[in-house]
Amino acid sequence: MRTALANLLATRDNYKVSIQAENGKQLLDQIDIQGLPDIILLDISMPVMDGFEIMSILKRRYRNPNVVAITTYNDHMTILRMTALGINGYLFKTSEPEEILTTLDSVKRNGQYFSEAVHDKLFRASKNELYRKIGTIRQKELSFLKYLCTQNDI
Repeated sequence: MRTALANLLATRDNYKVSIQAENGKQLLDQIDIQGLPDIILLDISMPVMDGFEIMSILKRRYRNPNVVAITTYNDHMTILRMTALGINGYLFKTSEPEEILTTLDSVKRNGQYFSEAVHDKLFRASKNELYRKIGTIRQKELSFLKYLCTQNDI
């Protein structure tokens, strides 16, 4: 996957692959030597140190690193966790090459980009959570909410 991404980026004049790492520790070591790249494509499932740990370290060491997670994890909890760590984009490894380039271009230009597929995952998860919470409202709480919505003076 790493080689395929490097080859894809090599076809674009405005991108240069400066670091390739087999694991999280190697990535950090190379950044220490070469400096922070403009954008990091970060696999969450790396040996030695995973993407969560790497992202935490990057946020501590550098002010605002541009990091795009690329992963097979498509559950909303992983997306939320990486977003909370400060990623600028989130890609699935099944993304088409054009989606990858669109994400990188948008992060470079606007600072972040989350695809429609990522938004859909998060929206569906939040909608399901809302329905679950609504189902737990007690009758007294519902009456109180209805009263609040009538705009009556107390």
